[in-house]
Amino acid sequence: MGQRKSKTRRGSLQRSRPSTPPNTLENILSSTERTEEFKEFLHSLDEECEEETLRVDWLDFLLLSRDLHAVESSSSSAGLKRRLLREIQDIYFVENSSHRLNLSNDALWRECARFQTSSDLRLSPIWKAHDDVLKNLDDISRHFLSMHPLSSPRVHEVISCLL
Repeated sequence: MGQRKSKTRRGSLQRSRPSTPPNTLENILSSTERTEEFKEFLHSLDEECEEETLRVDWLDFLLLSRDLHAVESSSSSAGLKRRLLREIQDIYFVENSSHRLNLSNDALWRECARFQTSSDLRLSPIWKAHDDVLKNLDDISRHFLSMHPLSSPRVHEVISCLL
């Protein structure tokens, strides 16, 4: 019978911006203190594990990507955008770098590495890498929050009054 074929335009597959972090990770990233605690937690996981994956690099890449996204739409920040993009490229997408970003898809890593030399400044490869890292950190953030539950501001007020 008449099967429908979906047609997608090549442009529709391009990511125009990164995905929003899940609530668990967003709760952590909304506080500098919690972000630092999470970074220490990731560092301890990295030390325990003999893999080449550096989870701290995932977090650092995610934070740089967020900064890049924040300045992307501002025309007055073109220089800052180029600086952030260069920093991301030089740290995470260089073949023999000790901070080579470990993505679930090696083809995506190569696309991001090629992006450095491309004249095309659409950031979709970077956003795809961002989303990949986001997935990896989401599971870890759930584990982190189960061990370090978030307390409400009201709890902090009560504790301050008791002290």
